Amino acid sequence: AVVSTQSGHYGRGQRDGLGEAKCSEFYNNENPFYLVFVYFPIGISVSGIPNLIGLMFFVCLVIVGVDSAFSMILAFTTVLEDAWFIKKLKLSKPLLIGAVCVAGFIFGFIYMFDSGFFYLDIADNYVSKWSLMIIGFIQTVACGWIYQASYQFKRVGKFSVILYGNCYFVGILLGVIIALSGSKHTNVDTIWVGIFIACFVWIFGLVAAILLSKGRVNTYREKVWCVAGWHGPDMIRRMVNKQYDPEWEPGPLRDEFKAMLNLSYVSFTFGFLIKYIIPGVLLLLIGMEVKSDFNYGSYSLSMNILGMLILMVTVLIMIVLFVFPRIWYDPKYAGRLSWISWVTVPKPVLTTLGTEEAELTKKRGSSA
Repeated sequence: AVVSTQSGHYGRGQRDGLGEAKCSEFYNNENPFYLVFVYFPIGISVSGIPNLIGLMFFVCLVIVGVDSAFSMILAFTTVLEDAWFIKKLKLSKPLLIGAVCVAGFIFGFIYMFDSGFFYLDIADNYVSKWSLMIIGFIQTVACGWIYQASYQFKRVGKFSVILYGNCYFVGILLGVIIALSGSKHTNVDTIWVGIFIACFVWIFGLVAAILLSKGRVNTYREKVWCVAGWHGPDMIRRMVNKQYDPEWEPGPLRDEFKAMLNLSYVSFTFGFLIKYIIPGVLLLLIGMEVKSDFNYGSYSLSMNILGMLILMVTVLIMIVLFVFPRIWYDPKYAGRLSWISWVTVPKPVLTTLGTEEAELTKKRGSSA
């Protein structure tokens, strides 16, 4: 809508019919920075009061940039403040923020040269698309499928839970591959074939997990919920909603209706979206990006290396912290510094997190 409006205004200002052509040019351009730094200035320049509108527009743009810088810097420094090796240095918060800003300024030198505009576009693509999608996928998997898995192990057995999880992700992965494998020259609608394969493998895994379950649950209704339920998100909902109602519990209809009708509460849809919908959608988006072209835009491979390096460093950090979570905690409390001990979560952390979990597990066991 913005492009069309600017295009029409540009065409009226030029009075030579270039508005429609410019609209098509910038609409099909893969570079999003053209809209702000090229197309908007063109539209502003042919307006009735270009000086005033241009000043207002770019002042607002600078304010948005400063606001974004605040959010990014504070998010980064908040994570660093929790790390034991930063606490050992006993740095004050202003000094830590200053050090991060100086480091960001140094790494930002590449964007100040003549080709900086293009490198900024490449880095923005790999950060806003690839990195955010991968991080979001891993977070939803951790929250929906890994968190509170110990409760499921006790109720239906470890094998059933792992089998169901593997079937879900294998089915989604096969469905995405098949759905995206089609082309304009084939008569087969691969999208529906992919959806059928994903649903078939998913349902097969659910049925097999229920039939092979071994644990404390006897009825099929309880087995279905213990295998396919969103226990991790329910724990998060419980901790959030208890701030408004100390008696609130996930499960009872009265409490669930209360959560649905009150915007301050987190309803059951949160768990369903986190565990089933969002991972599948993000995996589909990642597959679409892989199919389109990993080498972004019309830039050469040598220029795309910058974005690829940012993506690889992001994934490497996630893998290291996933395998060795104790790196983030003080070795004094994390146990022995052997390879095996660093793979598990420190006991103090489990004790802190386990208070709420033990309380909910106890209530679930008594109700069953």
